Amino acid sequence: MTAAKDTPFWESFGEWVLGVPLQIVIILLSAVIAELLLNWLIRRVVRRTVDKARIERLAQTRKITRTAELSEALLTQRTEQRASAIGTLLRSVVAITVWAIAVLMILPLLGMDIAPLLASAGVVGVVRSELFGEKGVSPGGLDLDQGGEIQGVHQREPGKVDLG
Repeated sequence: MTAAKDTPFWESFGEWVLGVPLQIVIILLSAVIAELLLNWLIRRVVRRTVDKARIERLAQTRKITRTAELSEALLTQRTEQRASAIGTLLRSVVAITVWAIAVLMILPLLGMDIAPLLASAGVVGVVRSELFGEKGVSPGGLDLDQGGEIQGVHQREPGKVDLG
């Protein structure tokens, strides 16, 4: 009689293990694989850009005779630095995005309602775009043109507020 009582528990436990925990493990493994794959891709693109800039810089430094040519060599060095910085930024964005999506996929499996979370994120996005997008001013006080290029910094005197 006791074996008959244990069978439903083990069957339900087996169904549970193959249900929610397995789905969570699959989501986490998918997130790890996605992050590794995207980081590899970003590193590859950055490495190619840096290598191309180095080759150009070496060719230019061999024939440098004037100041103008020297400035071109320095520009290719800056290209290397920019590519590395953008690569680091992109890897951070990928990590945050992949893991945020993974968490948003796992929370409903644990019985949590993510609709209020998504709605509040939408409201924050609308408020941010209304505050900063329409005027073209970023939170740091830098003027941005339509392409997102920095035009200049507001010069403020102590005690004075610059409203635009």
